Amino acid sequence: MGESKSRQKLEDLMKILVCPICKTRLLLEDEKIVCTKCGRRYPILEGDIPDLLPESGVLPEDAESAQ
Repeated sequence: MGESKSRQKLEDLMKILVCPICKTRLLLEDEKIVCTKCGRRYPILEGDIPDLLPESGVLPEDAESAQ
């Protein structure tokens, strides 16, 4: 599958996906998926497969230091 088709497929998925932790909207940023509420960053595997397992989410460094 071409790069642009993979990207379009991901953008379409973003309309229905939510963060598995806080259940809020996700954004596609570079090669990561980012929660708009908690800031967790989830990886994208093999170019177009979102890894939204709760243990795969990484909190931003500033959020980790606040805890």
